Amino acid sequence: MKVNALMRNSQWGKHQDVFDSIKLTKKLICPGAHRQNIVLINENNKYSYDGMKYQANQFLNELSVNDIVLLFDKGHKEALILRITSNPKQDKIKDVIILRNKTCNIHVPVSYACANCNDSIVSVFSTKYFENNKFTKYLNEDYFFENMYAVYRDVEVIGKIDETSNVYQSCKTLRNTIQIPRNNEYILPAIF
Repeated sequence: MKVNALMRNSQWGKHQDVFDSIKLTKKLICPGAHRQNIVLINENNKYSYDGMKYQANQFLNELSVNDIVLLFDKGHKEALILRITSNPKQDKIKDVIILRNKTCNIHVPVSYACANCNDSIVSVFSTKYFENNKFTKYLNEDYFFENMYAVYRDVEVIGKIDETSNVYQSCKTLRNTIQIPRNNEYILPAIF
C-alpha cells in the first residue's frame, strides 16, 4: 500500500492527543486553515484560500479521495493509517475545542492574521479529552472555550503502525506539517 502523504496535525502546536480527535471526528484538518474567517475557493478543481501557504496547497490539491496518509503525533509511538474519503470541506468541528485566554478580546472565534488571537490559544483538544481531564482552573473570566472552524477532509482510520516499523522509523521526524513522498518512497506491507 503506497503512502501518499506523511502528516502531523497539531493546530498551533497545542493540540492535545491528536489521535483521539481524529478517531472521534473522522476529520483531518488542513495545515494553516483552522479559523472561521478563511474562505475556501474551488476554481477548475483547484482549491485555495486567502493567505494559503505551500503546505495547505499540498493538502488541498495534491491529495485525492482514497489516498493514504500516515499521521504522526508526538504523544504516540505509532502512526495512524488514514484513507481520505472526501474532497476538502469547510465547517465548524463541534468535537474540537479551543481554550483561549483573553489576550484577544476582539475576535471570537479565533481570526486569521491576528497575532493576539494566536497568542490567546492555550490548548486545542477533543470533547472526549475535555471530559477525561480537569479544566476547573480555566472556569473563570480569564478564559473561554470555542469550537474549531476549519478546512478539512473526512478520513477513515484503517490501521496503525508501531515504532518497530521501518516506515515509522524513517518517517517519524517530519520537518513540515505535511510531506508528499515522491517515487513510491514509502510502501506499507499488506498486513500492518
